[in-house]
Amino acid sequence: MDIPVDIGRLKIGTVYKYQGELHWEEIELDVGKCPVVAPIKVHIQYRLDKDGLKVLGSVQTVLLCPCSRCLETFKLPIKGRIEAIYRPFEVLKEQKNVEEKLEKLENVVYYSTPVVDLAERVLEAIVVEVPQKLLCKPDCKGLCQYCGKNLNEDPDHKCTEKSGIVDPRWAVLQEFKSRIAEGG
Repeated sequence: MDIPVDIGRLKIGTVYKYQGELHWEEIELDVGKCPVVAPIKVHIQYRLDKDGLKVLGSVQTVLLCPCSRCLETFKLPIKGRIEAIYRPFEVLKEQKNVEEKLEKLENVVYYSTPVVDLAERVLEAIVVEVPQKLLCKPDCKGLCQYCGKNLNEDPDHKCTEKSGIVDPRWAVLQEFKSRIAEGG
């Protein structure tokens, strides 16, 4: 736990604040583990009321990610928002349409112990801000499909190895095409 909050000790209606830095080495994304190269700056306000623990805040950091086109690593600045409501798990059990409630797009987190970790919301805020396609720059040229040269470093690159190269994944189809062309 990085930001533990003991809900049992909070006073209803009082606004509490957390401001600090988290020092995580890396964050697991779809593309793999990306190092965190700047402290994770966190600003959170939370308040307990009759509906639950309401949490709002912001997160800021920098990740080192691989580009989806050229595979070079680059720094990705992140600025994320935290919004969540924590409610006791018992409230969920008492509701008639539990599945319907869970399918709604509310950011409600149900807890079973009085201590919750707000760091989970920090991680969520970071991951949500990572684009689906990571690009080092919007006009990244990628890699030469034949030799693998980074086309950002040599935009005038003309590969001479184009002829006769068949991606091994297409070899079976190439063979099938050849047989059809030969009449068999």
